Amino acid sequence: MNTLAIHHEKYHDDHSRSLVLACELSERVITAAYYDLSLSRMTARSVAIVEGLTAEEAAAELSKFIFMTMREYGILAQCLQKIGVCAPIAISGAIEEQLDPTDIFLRPDTEIIVVPFVSARADGRTAAFLASVPFEEGTLAVRLAKSLDLAYFACGKLYIASLPLIGAFDSSALESGMPCEYGAIDEVSREDNGTICYSVIGDCDSEGIAASAAIDVVRIMRDTGILDEDGIMTDRDQFYIGEDYCVSQKDVRAVQSDKASLAAALECMVKKYGAPKRLYLSGEVLASKGMQSLTSLGVFPDGMAQNAVFSRNASESGVLSCLEDAQKLDTLERLIFSAEDVTDDILTDFDDIYISKLQF
Repeated sequence: MNTLAIHHEKYHDDHSRSLVLACELSERVITAAYYDLSLSRMTARSVAIVEGLTAEEAAAELSKFIFMTMREYGILAQCLQKIGVCAPIAISGAIEEQLDPTDIFLRPDTEIIVVPFVSARADGRTAAFLASVPFEEGTLAVRLAKSLDLAYFACGKLYIASLPLIGAFDSSALESGMPCEYGAIDEVSREDNGTICYSVIGDCDSEGIAASAAIDVVRIMRDTGILDEDGIMTDRDQFYIGEDYCVSQKDVRAVQSDKASLAAALECMVKKYGAPKRLYLSGEVLASKGMQSLTSLGVFPDGMAQNAVFSRNASESGVLSCLEDAQKLDTLERLIFSAEDVTDDILTDFDDIYISKLQF
């Protein structure tokens, strides 16, 4: 595994002896968020941008990262009470089997919670997101990442669907893409005189383009006529953000495909279960004005996005809620155990609707 960048952010110098640690892993990112149960506040957060994290090395890499962050923030072993982890299915299994608190010089009885996966298609990160959702009748939860995971609560039961995406919503398919973390361009706008402005997370030098910025660019190109309704860039092959990064025609195609998949999946779920009363969304594409840009591109059926609750990363807060309240994890496990995977039912009408949603 190649570590591309590490960023540490400390929010408070003081903390109690009741800390918990929420970790999220993917093939591209490892995050560690320290939360103080006694003071009810986030203490610190670290993120490592990695390249190609595998199940075989996940436990060892997470151990090293936790040890590094504890030293960075001066956290003593006796202060850390619990560790919670959410990850892809294969990585979850490896963490469950191999992560040993004594390898990080923690007490042997330090509790380690690995959030279970939802189905063979939806992993522990989606389950952690669901832990942050107050499920009531008519609730639809949607996680946008490398896959599109939907969970609809109706008639006292959870219905799950998971569909693959190209990678526009997590930036993995973008030529200059990077996770929506420190150093990423997360928002792009165009002034009346045509000047392109952008913001960078951390107000530092930019290192790549986040998914939310790519969605902004596609919206700007569509509004200004640079992009036609079929997704073709009419007078150029690249749209530059500053001097170093650009959104290419290939990137536009990725956005086009993923936005059509999301629109089609939502329509299929509404057709099967009715319009949701509450909509919860999670994904880095929703950072800054990403939600506004997705809405303007016609992703959501009329009125659906009006009262939506959305977050860049609700999985992390879901892990923290399970660490804070053991009953939350029990409730989540019962919900998952009774869930029904309806992906195949959704796919029945999906292709035709997907094709109709490709146009901008």
